[in-house]
Amino acid sequence: MTGQTYPIAVMDGTCALCAFGAKIVHRLDRSGDIRIAPIQGETGAALMRDHGLAPFNPDLWLFIEEDGTVTRDLDALIRLGQRTATPVIPPKISGV
Repeated sequence: MTGQTYPIAVMDGTCALCAFGAKIVHRLDRSGDIRIAPIQGETGAALMRDHGLAPFNPDLWLFIEEDGTVTRDLDALIRLGQRTATPVIPPKISGV
């Protein structure tokens, strides 16, 4: 998949924490540009394969920017936070 003109975050679509993260990104993305692609979907799985990753590994996150820059995992979360101008770090869970 090449030629995308928008940033896209690829994450697990069945994980509750990932779903929460997607909602936060959607809420904080003031430009409305960032797309979310679950790894279980055709687009998300293709993007994972395109970047040499197992297409259904729920432990991986990708963030692909308009210019093709790719970050993954914690770096992807940090970059998403920078793009939305707000940290996208889940709150600390008490007792953990």
